[in-house]
Amino acid sequence: MSGKEDRYIYALKGIAILAVTMVHSGAGQLPGIFGRIGEDGARGVQLFFVLSGMLVFRSLDRAFPDRKLTMKGVLRWYLKKYIRLAPLYYLAILISMLTGSWSTYWLGTEGHVTVKNLLAHVFLLHGLFPHYTDSILYVEWYLGVLWIFYLISPLLFRYIDSFGKAVLFAVIVYIVNPEITGWLGSVLPVYKDPDIYNAYMETFGPFSQFLIFAFGFILYYFTEWIREKRIRSHKQLSYAILIFAGILLYGQVNSTETLYRFTRHEMFGLFFSLLVISQVIFPTKLICNPFFAFVGRYSYGMYLFQFIWILFYERYIPCSGALGWMVKFVVSVIALLMISILLTKYYERPVREKLEKYIRESAA
Repeated sequence: MSGKEDRYIYALKGIAILAVTMVHSGAGQLPGIFGRIGEDGARGVQLFFVLSGMLVFRSLDRAFPDRKLTMKGVLRWYLKKYIRLAPLYYLAILISMLTGSWSTYWLGTEGHVTVKNLLAHVFLLHGLFPHYTDSILYVEWYLGVLWIFYLISPLLFRYIDSFGKAVLFAVIVYIVNPEITGWLGSVLPVYKDPDIYNAYMETFGPFSQFLIFAFGFILYYFTEWIREKRIRSHKQLSYAILIFAGILLYGQVNSTETLYRFTRHEMFGLFFSLLVISQVIFPTKLICNPFFAFVGRYSYGMYLFQFIWILFYERYIPCSGALGWMVKFVVSVIALLMISILLTKYYERPVREKLEKYIRESAA
């Protein structure tokens, strides 16, 4: 992503990571509606998935403008995505293991991080295993699921080549997904670790997020249509959709209701899609402002090191009440932002550039 045109994407990523930091810092314990908003900060990950689906199709369109996929081209695309994820991800895994910051809760009856667990994380396949998917960083389930989506995205891109097909695909996923989830519940040993297996089927597994990712495909073609028809810069329309999306999101936060077999986080994904559309039409200052955009540029590092930092904070600084949470949240945002900036500038970018240079020279 580059240029002013994509600033709204960074801004939305900034909002997503602030929401995730909010819930992880304990905002769910605030009283009343504030606690419900804080708890649903976890839904910031659904905003990441919506944006990822849109950006994946944009990336594939740039790599294969004629939609003629070759084995070499697809492998090169996989490698580029892997290089984007790997440096900070492996560093976070290493630091978590060295500091003992892994999640005993999500390990369940396994009790400790096994060699199989580590290997699954190394190959970014932990999203396939309920006991592994969120067991080292508390947050890596998103990457495990995202990598599975990356693996199948070229094939999807090959056949979903229009807005209509994107909508049809989403409808098919919407119809089939509950049946697959029901089947998983019958074959997985849910009785052994019911909290882990149920969380995997409801949130942490690839099927639970697939429809939200598919919303991104629809957004990709819709945003292309908006550009072609030159509907951009319609400020009033943007604000109208933004306000409507805000009302729907508030209603979803303040209720546990779902609609027509949509799961609760799928409802959030649907409403976040409206939020994205509003910013494509006209990036409003309320959403697309320098602060959110700046935070969004470093959201990946902030996400990976969430619990490493938060566990460190809780170990040394007592926190109670609304004021204690506010201090913890503000300090955590600043600390995580600084960590991410430093690691991105002095570690992630140099490593990524060296790897990309090595790959180019090897292919020459």
